[in-house]
Amino acid sequence: MGLHNMEKYSEYSDEELIIRYREGEQQIVDYLMEKYKNVV
Repeated sequence: MGLHNMEKYSEYSDEELIIRYREGEQQIVDYLMEKYKNVV
């Protein structure tokens, strides 16, 4: 995943990202996995 996408998605809340994911933006899963990899 490119840095550009990481910056783009950081502007949104997790809730907004889930909505966008459900609407078809599949790469959001990669962003969220990277964001929370230390938590899991």
